[in-house]
Amino acid sequence: MKDLFDASEIKESAKKRTLLFISVGSLILNLLVFALAIPETRVISLVLAGAFLIYIPIGLFEKESNLVTYLTRALEITVSLSLTIAYIILFKKYFLLFLPVIEIATPILLYFLVFKRRK
Repeated sequence: MKDLFDASEIKESAKKRTLLFISVGSLILNLLVFALAIPETRVISLVLAGAFLIYIPIGLFEKESNLVTYLTRALEITVSLSLTIAYIILFKKYFLLFLPVIEIATPILLYFLVFKRRK
C-alpha cells in the first residue's frame, strides 16, 4: 500500500512553492515599496502588484514540476530584477538600490540555508 503522503513529493512541492513566492513575491513587495517611495508611479505600481498577485494562485495549482517550471521561475526572477532596476534608474531613486541586492540574496541564502542543509 502506497503511503498517503510521499516525502519526496511533499519536498518537491515545497521547493516549487517557495521558488514561486520568491520569484513573484519579491516583485510584488518591490512594487509596493515603489508605490510608497515614488508618488508619480503610485497607480501603475499598485496595478502591476495586483496583476502579479493574481498570478500566485495560478502558479500554486500547477501540477507538473519539470525543467520548464524551473526555467519559468528563473525568467520571473530575471524580469522582477530588471523591473526593479528600471524603476530605480528611470526615477533616479538610488536610495532604493538595496532592493535588487535583497532580491538576489534571498534565493541564494534560502537555497544554502534551507534546501542544501536538508540533504
